[in-house]
Amino acid sequence: MELSRKFAKANAMSENAVCYRCEKGPHKPSNCYFCNAECRKCQKKENIAAACRSKPDSVARKEKRKCKVRHVAETEKSEEEKTDSASAPDLKQITNEDNWTILSISARVVPLAIREKVELELNRLVKIGVLEKVDYSDWASPIVPVNKTNDSVRICGDFKATVNPSLNPKEYPMPTAEEIFANLQGEQKCSKLDLNGAYLQIELDDESKELVTINTPLGLYRYKLLPFGISENGAIFQETLDKILSGLPTAHIVDVVLLTGFYDSEYLENLRSVLDKLQDFGIRLNPDKCEFFASRIFRFRACQSRVLNGIRGKLKRL
Repeated sequence: MELSRKFAKANAMSENAVCYRCEKGPHKPSNCYFCNAECRKCQKKENIAAACRSKPDSVARKEKRKCKVRHVAETEKSEEEKTDSASAPDLKQITNEDNWTILSISARVVPLAIREKVELELNRLVKIGVLEKVDYSDWASPIVPVNKTNDSVRICGDFKATVNPSLNPKEYPMPTAEEIFANLQGEQKCSKLDLNGAYLQIELDDESKELVTINTPLGLYRYKLLPFGISENGAIFQETLDKILSGLPTAHIVDVVLLTGFYDSEYLENLRSVLDKLQDFGIRLNPDKCEFFASRIFRFRACQSRVLNGIRGKLKRL
C-alpha cells in the first residue's frame, strides 16, 4: 500500500514537471511533441534548440553573433602614437635644435557656401603680393574665413596652436580712451582715417615668413606681410605707427588714426601733414571707412562722443 502511494506521487510529479525536451509542460518527456525533433545547436534528437543544454557552445555562438570579433590582441603603443594621442587630431609635433616646437596642422574643411569666396580671396592676396605659393613648409596653420560687411571674406591664420605659444610676449603701451579723447578735446573738426588691411602693410623678414605659412584647401601659402592672428600684432603695429606719426597732432590706436583742428585751415593743414607722412611710408587707407569734417567719432561704438564737447567714454575692446 505504501509502495503504491509512492509510485502514484512520483507519477503525478513527473506529469506536472517541466519537460526537459522543450522546457514547457506539464507533461512527461516521453509524451513530448518534440520527442524525435533534432536540436539545431547540438544536432541531437533529445530536445529542441530552446531547451538545449550545451551551454558553452550556446554562449560562444551568442558572443560571436553579437560582437563579430575575429581576433583581439593588445599591443603596446609606439612613442609616436603616444604623442599623437595626447594632441589634437592630425597634429604632427617635432622639436628642432633651437628648442622651438614646429607644428603643422592640416587644412580644415571650408563650407561650400564660402569656398568660392575663399579661393577668390587667396588669388587676390597672391596677386597683390600678400601671399606666395609654396610646395613645402615645416610650419603650417589652418585658416579661419571671416565674413565681411562687403560680402567678401577675410582670411585669418589660426596661429593660436602653432606660432603664438612659442612667441615671447611683446610689451608695448596701448593708449586708453581717456588719453585719446584728451588729445582731441576742444577741437571743432576731426577726421578718422582707417588703414586698409592694417597689419598687412608691415613686411616680414625671411625667417618670419616661414613661421606664418597657412594650410588651405588650395595648398600651402606663405605670408610676406604681417598677417592677422599673431598675438604680437597689436603691439608691433602700434609701435610702428608711433614712429611714423611722431610729432604730428594725431591720436591713433591700431588701425585708426584720429586728427583734429579748431579752424578749417588748421584742420586741413593737419590732415595734409598726416596724409603726406602716411604716403611717404607707403601706408594705404580704406576710403570707404574714412570720415572727414566729422563732429562725431563712430569708430569706437562704446564712445560715439562729440569731439567739440570732449565727452569721454570707454573704448570698446578691439
